[in-house]
Amino acid sequence: MPKDDHLVSTGNATGVYAIRVAPSDARRVYMVAPAFNGSASWIYRSDDRGEHWSRTNFRPQEMSVQSAGRTLGPKMAISPENPNVVFVGDSAGRIYRTVNGGETWEVARGVPVGSEPAIAFVKNDFGPIGLVVSTGTNGTYWSDDLGENWTSLVGGPASIARLYASNGVLFATDRENNSPYNAWKLTQSQWRRLNIKAPGRRNSWHSIAISPINPDVVVLGAAAGNIAFSEDGGATWNDYYMNAPSRIAKDVPWLAKTNESWMTNGNMLFDPMQPDGLLFAEGIGIWRTIPSRSSAQPVWHSQTRGIEELIVNDLVVPPGGTPIVAVQDRGVFTITNPGCFPESHGPAYDVPIRHGWAVDYAAGNPRFIALIANGGANDRSGYSTDGGQSWQPFVSSAPAKAPGHLGGSIAVSTDKNFVWAPSNNGRPFYTRDGGRSWQIAEFPADTSSTGALGWTFSMYQNRHVFAADRVKIGTFYAYNYGPSANKRAAGIYRSGDGGATWTKVSKGFGIPGSIGTSARLMAVPGMAGHLLFAAGTTGLTDKHPYGFALQASRDGGVTWRALGRTQEVWAAGFGRAAAGRSYPTIFIAGFANGDLKPGIFCSVNEGLSWTRLTEAPFGNPDGIRAISGDMQKTGRVYFGFSGSGAGYGVFQACQ
Repeated sequence: MPKDDHLVSTGNATGVYAIRVAPSDARRVYMVAPAFNGSASWIYRSDDRGEHWSRTNFRPQEMSVQSAGRTLGPKMAISPENPNVVFVGDSAGRIYRTVNGGETWEVARGVPVGSEPAIAFVKNDFGPIGLVVSTGTNGTYWSDDLGENWTSLVGGPASIARLYASNGVLFATDRENNSPYNAWKLTQSQWRRLNIKAPGRRNSWHSIAISPINPDVVVLGAAAGNIAFSEDGGATWNDYYMNAPSRIAKDVPWLAKTNESWMTNGNMLFDPMQPDGLLFAEGIGIWRTIPSRSSAQPVWHSQTRGIEELIVNDLVVPPGGTPIVAVQDRGVFTITNPGCFPESHGPAYDVPIRHGWAVDYAAGNPRFIALIANGGANDRSGYSTDGGQSWQPFVSSAPAKAPGHLGGSIAVSTDKNFVWAPSNNGRPFYTRDGGRSWQIAEFPADTSSTGALGWTFSMYQNRHVFAADRVKIGTFYAYNYGPSANKRAAGIYRSGDGGATWTKVSKGFGIPGSIGTSARLMAVPGMAGHLLFAAGTTGLTDKHPYGFALQASRDGGVTWRALGRTQEVWAAGFGRAAAGRSYPTIFIAGFANGDLKPGIFCSVNEGLSWTRLTEAPFGNPDGIRAISGDMQKTGRVYFGFSGSGAGYGVFQACQ
């Protein structure tokens, strides 16, 4: 990537909205990135199959992989004859075109602006190359002069899910939910419905795949992963299996066991390397099958190893234990063998989507782990007494009962005493009986009890701002950022009675509102009153590093000093002390030593100096949201990415 476009996530600006290879020149590739809500997207071009990229002269617009129509499309189409002719649709439904390989771009005139565009070129034998575009519920439009003029195609679908063109014929699926027959075929500008009924009203046809060696072989994929097969261009169809497909995952075993009977369909394509195989871009990975000509149950085989996309929210490595990783969508993983993908995940399989937000262990009993895990009404927050091998729900989940108060920060002092501050401005709670009952914590009068409280704010900001002292039983610390309506609340608070009552001990750090949105407050293992504070990642400023150092306290948060060779710290954690040292090794992800490239660093001397361990682990430019060393093995560090799972490394520099 260009030097200024490394696309390392320092907040939410990640993801690829669209990527396409030019049909007439396999060396030419176009890509739209980054692609997150609120971020400006660029269009990039490669002339060497993706080895190197350059920005085109596209004026950035929002194109989000988080939009409701992220599986609809295609969002980009390249002329089958000229790799310089490209059309791209943004999240708002505007269509842009270039006819000179990205030197200039313009809005395509004559197509109504809608939402969630779909674009496809149709190369036929009865006239010039055609282009079909759909936006919102405006129907479909045809152009045979590269978008200079457009004609409305009447009698067809009003809104498109997917388009696919082959051999002069265009197939489409609609998203109108007004007929079980939602697959279409366009021939010589005439639409007709295909005579194949979808599995259900909510499980309508979504994707279309056409064999690259026989255009009469067409496969329809339903929203939940069912497939129907035609060998005569869609005139007739085989009977198909109506219920949930089967999954086999030898590469990433937990994928076969998780609750995923509804296999969310992004798209399906025939495998160009083995054309009898069908590839499936699905909610939790990539799958492959040989499509059946009968009504036999489809068996999908995972091809996901190496492209995991789990979002890590938190990560701890209890002394003497194994890493515990809290992730979005799939709860929590206990990593018994770091060299292998896990066989299962927790805390339960009763629902398909449940987010793991935060984990912490009891310093005096590290096999006790507390977990926040919920999503919607599906709270399964609880604890493990065996180091994460099994999980039990709290008898009461009072902190999560208030509407919208999901996620948050949890801090564990003992297996009976912990503090839970729910996100979305939930009030902090404490328990002294292991979660059987909860009481609201009592803070000084200058903190708020309604509105923006200053603790955890939105659940997606991933704030871990409550910590338990690793030596003093019943002592907790908390960081309040001071919301705009109550800035006097900003500061560090401490409780010495198990989280029941709190005292303000310092005024905080004066962090501007553009950073600190995913802050972390941490207690140093084995060191009473020793704390670290990291401001975390942010998507609210374009300046990186943003210039706020890792902060350290040795007196329970009363006074703080900046660890001056750090300039932006996304996450920090602790590992076993290096040889000849007594203080735990500190690991950070972010910027240090004045370097303008982020990476993972360690310090073996309490933050006085830092050693770069790696820039981008595994060559992955994804940002790091959580990090922890290993208290048993020097030099070993675990890290969790913003959208590509977790990993570990062992480094001599920290030993």
